Amino acid sequence: MGEGLNKKRLHTFESFVMKLNETGEWSRDVDWQFVKDNPDADDECSLWIKALEKDLMEIKDMLSTNIKLEIENIRGFDMYQGPYAWITISNGKIKDKFKVWTMEDNELWVEDFPIDNTSDDDNSAGFRGLPIDVADAINDHFHG
Repeated sequence: MGEGLNKKRLHTFESFVMKLNETGEWSRDVDWQFVKDNPDADDECSLWIKALEKDLMEIKDMLSTNIKLEIENIRGFDMYQGPYAWITISNGKIKDKFKVWTMEDNELWVEDFPIDNTSDDDNSAGFRGLPIDVADAINDHFHG
């Protein structure tokens, strides 16, 4: 009798997990470290993290020589909003930490960035643009 109850609980748990995944939950085991440890992973979560990392590396390559961008971590949020990265930007005088989100049309959104182009549209403050636009905004703000 106990074994049947355990099977029923397992089935209920599996159904619950499947329902969570169907509602857009991010796979908890897929983060930046997982992608680094499994470079051939081609699931949707891993590919999305790789794309964000690639965009951030492109931005890093476009920055002035005195401006440094470091990726601290990349994590998944959910299957609708995708992953986000914690980055640190510094120029020797200023050092700030930002959260960067993926957006539609290959754009990124740097949450609470001092150069704000999103709060006028009833959105939260931050800077939204293609990687080249984000690099330009970083160069403009951290030029000193």
